[in-house]
Parts: sequence; structure tokens; C-alpha cells
Amino acid sequence: MQYDRNHHGGRIKQAVATFNIPESDWLDLSTGINPDGWPIIPVPEAAWRRLPEDDDELLHAASLYYQSKSLIAAAGTQSIIQALPQIMPAKYRVAIPEVGYAEHQYAWQRHGHPIVF
Repeated sequence: MQYDRNHHGGRIKQAVATFNIPESDWLDLSTGINPDGWPIIPVPEAAWRRLPEDDDELLHAASLYYQSKSLIAAAGTQSIIQALPQIMPAKYRVAIPEVGYAEHQYAWQRHGHPIVF
């Protein structure tokens, strides 16, 4: 099986076999398994027992914190990466890093946007 460079997270054994780099030299930065992950603050039990509400002030709090009114709340960045190219006219060029998470390039090109690295 060939290593899929567009896959994100996991598949360390596949990468070891493809690139001949020992497993001990890899660091998988996937959110849930990073050995040096972000510290987790205590979360009130009630937070696990309900879904977010439209009036829970999340966007207002984020707007104050980030000092921006141009915000969107999502369950994760992947859904945003997939949605943005669909709502932006394909006439716009999109600048993305040449090296990085390949889903950006894939999503924008899939919807006809020219890419600039």
C-alpha cells in the first residue's frame, strides 16, 4: 500500500515503511494523540450534557477575545476548509503554503480556484 500524503493523522507504520524513518523519530500531531498536546482545563460536567445554543454568546466572547467581527464557529477546521471554496466565486486566486496540510489545496482546486503558493 502506498502512503497517502493527503491523509492527516495516524498511519505512522505506513509512513515508516514509505520513508524508511524509524517510528521513534515520528511525531503525529493529530489532536487526540499528540504526546505533547495542549493542557486540558477542567470542563464543567454540564458542558458535556448539551449542544451549543444560538444565544450562548460564543461569537460575542470570541469577537472580544480576537478583536474581530469576522468570525465563524465550527466543530473543527475541516468543515470550514471544505465549505469556503463552495461559497467563494472561483474567480479568486487563493494563496496557500506550498508545504502544509494538503486539504487546503485539494478543496480550493476541486472547486475551480486558481492556487498561488
